[in-house]
Amino acid sequence: MQFFTAFGIDWFKLGAQIVNFLVVLYLLNRFLFRPLLVRMDERSERIRTGLEDAEAAARDRELARAQRAAALDEARKEAQAMVARATKMAEDSRVEILARRARMLSRSPSARARRSPRRRNAPSPSSAARWPTLRSTRPAS
Repeated sequence: MQFFTAFGIDWFKLGAQIVNFLVVLYLLNRFLFRPLLVRMDERSERIRTGLEDAEAAARDRELARAQRAAALDEARKEAQAMVARATKMAEDSRVEILARRARMLSRSPSARARRSPRRRNAPSPSSAARWPTLRSTRPAS
C-alpha cells in the first residue's frame, strides 16, 4: 500500500475511473460500434453480390459472344454456299445459252453462208463498207 500512496493513487478515484471507462465502453459498443459493424457487413454483402453479378454478366457476355461468332460463321458458310449455287447456276445458264445460240446459228442460212468458202475476188460486205465509192461532191442541179 505504501507503494500506491507514494505515487498518489487514490483507490476510490481509481475505482470510479474504471467504472466510468466500462460505462463509456458499453455505450460506444452499443450505439456506435455495433451499428457501424452492421452497416459494414451490409456493405460487404452488397459488394460481394455485385461482384458475383459482374462475374455472371461476364460469363453471359462471353457466352453471347461465342454464340454470335458461331452464328456469323454459320451465316458465312451459308452465304458461301448460296454464292457457289448461284455461280453454278449462272455457269450452267451461260453454257446452255451458248449451246442454244450455236444450234440456232448452225440452222440459219447466214451461218451456212459464213461457213461456205468465200470467193477471192468478191468483195465482202465489210470491205465494201470500208471503201466507199467516190462520188461527186457537187450538188445535183
